[in-house]
Amino acid sequence: MDLGSRRLSSLVKEEYLVGTEISNSKRPTYIRSLILERLPIFLHEHNHAKMKVSLDWLQIESNFQVKVYGQIKVKRTLSYGKLRLERKQEASAVAQQGPAQRIELMLADNAQVDFYE
Repeated sequence: MDLGSRRLSSLVKEEYLVGTEISNSKRPTYIRSLILERLPIFLHEHNHAKMKVSLDWLQIESNFQVKVYGQIKVKRTLSYGKLRLERKQEASAVAQQGPAQRIELMLADNAQVDFYE
């Protein structure tokens, strides 16, 4: 950066391409409760870090939602001058923070949930 180069994060755009939402699945409710059950154990080891959101805030249904889609792909685009490269990659889950800071976890129905992803 001292020599004038830009951060790579300013050149790469990430988009989530999702299939049709599966609304009659019980999986989102199960995964959401599993996450909220295990999160205090995970956070206990990271108590030195400042939390962006509290566990109480996440437990409010409208603040943290889990949805299941037919499939999920992550599309990354590198744009630099006239150069434009795209890459799509299948994912089992992605999360994003949307309007009003609400967190949405999207799960792919065509893949097993990878709890490390």
